[in-house]
Amino acid sequence: MCCIALPNPPISVIVIDVTADSVSLSWNSGNIEPISSYVVQFRAKYPTSGGTKGEEAEWRETVDVLRTEFTVRGLTAFTVYELRVRAVTSIGRSLASTSVDVTTAELGQSRDLYTSASGLRVIGAYLERIYGSHYLRTSHAGAAVILLT
Repeated sequence: MCCIALPNPPISVIVIDVTADSVSLSWNSGNIEPISSYVVQFRAKYPTSGGTKGEEAEWRETVDVLRTEFTVRGLTAFTVYELRVRAVTSIGRSLASTSVDVTTAELGQSRDLYTSASGLRVIGAYLERIYGSHYLRTSHAGAAVILLT
């Protein structure tokens, strides 16, 4: 008799595009069994109004995402968002994937995106390099190095 279990959380969640009011994500299923759909969850990482310092914003979500990429729209410009993904089967929802943090672009600016064959990405004023499930972000001048998971 086989075991019935919730799906595994999606893996390798990465940001593939950023504008002032949207963030596009891509991920791998992380599952051998078929997935019915995905749930993309997001929230402002640092709430700016109506909350107490240190209080986290509530997760908002989009359900019934059928592909392994999705664009979250209607975001606020120049705001840090935390995003994560859950897999859904007839058994239920998986645990959440590892969260990714991203800052939306300023109004009137776009963040150009270019990915080379070697995995080097250019997003606006930043260069990124993918290392397995981590990526390294640095400014074009080589400052502000950030290791993201």
